[in-house]
Amino acid sequence: MKRVLCSLSMSVLTLILAASAALADVSLPTSMKDIPIFAGSKVVAAMSQSEADMATFEVQDDAKKVKEFYKDALVKAGWKVEMEMENTDMALLSLSKGGAQLMMTVDKTDDKATYVLTLTKK
Repeated sequence: MKRVLCSLSMSVLTLILAASAALADVSLPTSMKDIPIFAGSKVVAAMSQSEADMATFEVQDDAKKVKEFYKDALVKAGWKVEMEMENTDMALLSLSKGGAQLMMTVDKTDDKATYVLTLTKK
């Protein structure tokens, strides 16, 4: 009986911890602290690896506006546009600065835009 209760308690604790982690706010990788964030955006996923950091955002706005924001803000901050592509519901922007590279992809679905920033470290 003790084993069953202990096992059940551990299972409940594991579920509580998993639910807490799922509800926790996702934070931006520290290497991206100087990258401007489009107003109203919410970080929905983020990860850091040895070579690059990545963050995924959602915002209730147009994909083209998101791309233009990043292009304007980053060029003003000294980034150089390396590549730019755009169609009706999706856009891609690649920039470089001092050995670092930033790739931004954005696409429009329903009433929101989802975009990903990938920063390749020096």
